[in-house]
Amino acid sequence: MHEESVRVPMFVHWAGLQSSITRSESLVSSLDVHPTILNLAGVSPPPHLAGLSLTPIFRDPAARVREYAASECVGVGGKPGMGHRMVRTKDWKYVLTDTNEEVMFDEAGDPYEMTNAAGVEANADVLRAHRRFMSEWMKQVGDTHAPPPEA
Repeated sequence: MHEESVRVPMFVHWAGLQSSITRSESLVSSLDVHPTILNLAGVSPPPHLAGLSLTPIFRDPAARVREYAASECVGVGGKPGMGHRMVRTKDWKYVLTDTNEEVMFDEAGDPYEMTNAAGVEANADVLRAHRRFMSEWMKQVGDTHAPPPEA
């Protein structure tokens, strides 16, 4: 769940883009590619797709289509329900391990992820929000692992 592994650039080339060189800091997921292509083709994505269309970002690089991006890593030989789960928002990363350890990093203030900010009282509201995002995502994907506390 290291930032170098989950924060991967996405490049899009399409003749319909307004500018040939545009950079956006919006959170996206590889799951967003399918609904985006359908949307660009004039087809409404079916509601069961987990991704979101990125076309608003193509019109305005400052646009946001999602509040968070989620990921999971089971590892080699892992089984369903094992591994780590992660929720990344603009400024924070929250990780729930397979042993229910919680880790949270302030990506702006601690870019090398050296300090677990999950137990810091000043971050209680941020932690609650990320627990809620994690629980929402786990329900969406059918993850049967125990949800985070207070979720």
